[in-house]
Amino acid sequence: MTPDIFPEHKPLLSPPDANAKLRHSGTESHAAWSLSLSPTRPDTCPHSTAGCRAACVGSGGLAHAFPSIGDSRKLKTEFFTRQPDRFLSRLENEIRAVVSKNRDTGLTPLFRLNAFSDVVWELVAPQLFCIPGLKVYDYTKNPHRAPLPNYSLTFSRAEGNEAHALQWLERGDNVSVVFHELGNYSNHGAYAQRLPKKWRGFHVIDGDRSDFRCLDPVSKPGEPGYVIGLRLKGGIREREKAIETGFSVPSADWL
Repeated sequence: MTPDIFPEHKPLLSPPDANAKLRHSGTESHAAWSLSLSPTRPDTCPHSTAGCRAACVGSGGLAHAFPSIGDSRKLKTEFFTRQPDRFLSRLENEIRAVVSKNRDTGLTPLFRLNAFSDVVWELVAPQLFCIPGLKVYDYTKNPHRAPLPNYSLTFSRAEGNEAHALQWLERGDNVSVVFHELGNYSNHGAYAQRLPKKWRGFHVIDGDRSDFRCLDPVSKPGEPGYVIGLRLKGGIREREKAIETGFSVPSADWL
């Protein structure tokens, strides 16, 4: 029998402490496991834009500093595309194991299946969403997707898709918007940037306080959604590209 492309002794899901943002978001009651596929392929991130690719932490960050991390993501992606049945079977087994292990611990496990990708999991693997106790959340730039009871989706505004972002907000769903201030805010200085209280008339919530988008406020029926404000991060070059393309919105225009 042909072996799995991704080694069987290695898990597909990364534990909560493997991702800095997920680790810092963790609480006594919630923790998130994530699936990191390669964001550089059109089949895993078909709606990416020049601006979001410039600011993407999936192709930069630790993956840039440690090639083995990027290699692992690429190998997982190859496994997903070339041996999908085996991939999904292993993924389902891992999710079930995490849910089962934490059933009586007081900890609610969350899953982010698109840490750096935009796979339509509700179509690719609908069986996953039948797992009792499953709670998944992701960002998406695919305007045709819609949240499920156990799958929270936040639309990601970028250059070229603002009309779709406004449609999501108007129908009551949340949308993330990246904001920036001009100045020396690269790398760790990013968190000093201010967020506006409103964007295009919609209330802005500080999305950098936690990555757990499934715990964000949800609007009441008939009311608009919330803007999840994120500060532009990255080095000088990444910031310049994100600002130049319009991926990031000037906070000053809305303060």
